[in-house]
Amino acid sequence: MPNLIERKERDVDDYTGDTASEMHDRMLENMLNMIIIECEHGKAVVSRLGGYRLFLLSKPTTPLGLLKLKSDSLCRYLEEFLVSHL
Repeated sequence: MPNLIERKERDVDDYTGDTASEMHDRMLENMLNMIIIECEHGKAVVSRLGGYRLFLLSKPTTPLGLLKLKSDSLCRYLEEFLVSHL
């Protein structure tokens, strides 16, 4: 099976001329931290928690602000736990 990803001789973006570390730093600045999905039968929030993802599901009547607050609070609590226990 042919390799679908080609490796370049050097890690430089052809368009911007940035090195791999500069591209990685820029990517980290633009990382998506939370997705809120509103559906017919409920709402879902997906939050980034280090290498993990936190999923919250709720009823359709739950306010989005409350879901965001709950997700933020749980992420802060779980980050402390993960740092101290892993």
